[in-house]
Parts: sequence; structure tokens; C-alpha cells
Amino acid sequence: MAHRLEINKRKEYDIAYRGMTPWHGLGQKLTANATVDEWRVAAGLDWEALVAPVQFATPTGMQNFNNRTVIYRSDDQRPLGVVSDKYKLVQPAQIMDFFRDLVETQDGWSLETAGCIQGGKKIWALANIGRDFEATNNDLVKGYALISTATDGTLATSVRFTSVRVVCNNTMTVALGSKAKVSVSHASTFDIETVRRSADLIPESYMAYRDMVLALSKTKLDQATAEKIIHKVFEVDPSVKNSVENSWGVQAVKKLYAGLGMGADMKGVSGTSWGLLNAFTEYVDFGTQSKSQDGALTSSWFGRGAALKIDAMNALLAIA
Repeated sequence: MAHRLEINKRKEYDIAYRGMTPWHGLGQKLTANATVDEWRVAAGLDWEALVAPVQFATPTGMQNFNNRTVIYRSDDQRPLGVVSDKYKLVQPAQIMDFFRDLVETQDGWSLETAGCIQGGKKIWALANIGRDFEATNNDLVKGYALISTATDGTLATSVRFTSVRVVCNNTMTVALGSKAKVSVSHASTFDIETVRRSADLIPESYMAYRDMVLALSKTKLDQATAEKIIHKVFEVDPSVKNSVENSWGVQAVKKLYAGLGMGADMKGVSGTSWGLLNAFTEYVDFGTQSKSQDGALTSSWFGRGAALKIDAMNALLAIA
């Protein structure tokens, strides 16, 4: 995933972190007492989002596209998105302030990494929530809050639970009903208090996720059942000639689950639903191909990759 992240105008990756080097091994390391301004610069968020009317050329001259505006960056005038003129813009500086303030008001939380992808269209931060557990013996899983928003109209401002499996740095964001994610739409004024209160739900999400992982680690899978789940998640019909053999995703997950995955041979992982879930997750986080530099990260947290992880977990929970 690392080589798909975008390099900014300073020839740096749009990521800042503190403490241990993050899973992708890139970014600018900050000290524990770094200021908000230092975080903004290091994370590639030292610019403003500006708006201008959308115009188009006609034989009689330029015309305005009513009720639509374009959002662009102040530093290089790069366009970020076209939105309704009712779209409530949140500035990168506000977002970074919010990230830091949110973490400081939550007991045991610490901001570990922050940045932007797609040239600033999506802005995110990961906060360690100070809770972890062992899925199996010596298989440590850490709890995090993924805080994100967008400047292009594609994401609401949200806080959701996610996790990192330490042995392989797999990241898993799961659907846990209303406890998994609370969003504030850009159709309304940025409501800091609503999002801050939503962070109180994260510990409940952590407990629900822990219980699911422990159940998966105790669920043994025979080869036929594992293959059936893989085919279901990738929507592959084995009765169709060469469909399984020609699916790169199916073949990759099978190999990861069979022992090539990081930590796949650990007791409680090998031959279990937990092991298969991590095979899917490692495939999404580290094995998929992307046409853009940061496309893999976008997919893993916000796109098709995130959906595939959830589909895999739901399929495995159905037999746990």
C-alpha cells in the first residue's frame, strides 16, 4: 500500500505520525508535544479550501451552472470537487483542530497518525483508544477510532471504530449498526459537539468487535466451507468454467489463508474463521492493485475494499 500514497509539494507523503512508525512506513514523525500547526504542515493540510462558481463554455460565452460550486485548494488551485451551493465547507485547519480536541477529551485516546489522500479530497486521522486484546495466544489486536471527512462532497464527517492486528498490520473497519459509525452531513453546519458525543460509542463498538473476533477464532473451518465463503464474497460461481481459476482475488485469498498470510500459521488462526477473515483483510490492505497512488488506502477504508471486508466478516459470522 505504501507506494500508492501521494507525494505533496514538499516531496513528502501527506501523513504525519507520532510514536511507532505506522503500518505503511511513511510520513513525517512528530514529537509528543507537537502543535496543531506542526501536525497540519506534516500531514499536508496547510492550505484552505476555497469555492468558485461552476462555469461552462457556450457559443455565446461563459455561463454559470446555477446552484453548483467547485471546491479548490488555495495553494495550487487544484480542484477537489463540485458540490451544491448549500454544501457546508469545513476547512482543513478546523478538521485538524477538531481531531486533536476530540482525542484530548476522550480518556485514554492518543492521536497517532493523520493525513489526506486524493490530493486533499479525503482527510483522516487514527486515534489509539487505549484498548487491546489477544484474539488468540500472542495475537494482539489494538482498538482505534478512524476519524474522517471530505472536502469534495463524498464523505460526511464521521467517527468509527477500527482495529489493527499487530502481527500483520491488517486494518479492519466493521459494520456494527449504530455503534459503528456516527456521521454529520455537510448539508448542515459542522456540529463539533455531535461528533464529539458520538465518540462515546467507540468503547461499545470495541467490546462488540472483541466478542466477534473471539468467536471467529474458535470457529474451525474445513476446506470446502472456506472455499464456499471465498466464492460467495467474490461472487464467483464455481459451476461456471474457469470462473474460480480466473479470479485473481479468489486465488490470492486462498493462498493467504493456506499459509502465505502474515501470522496465518499461528494457533487459533490457522484453519479458523479468524484466519480467513485476515486473509481477506490482508488481500485488501496489501495485495490489491490500484491505478492511483493512494487508491488502495481509499478502497481499504472508504470504498470497495472496506465493503469486501465487511462482506467477509458477515459471511463468517453467519456460521460462527
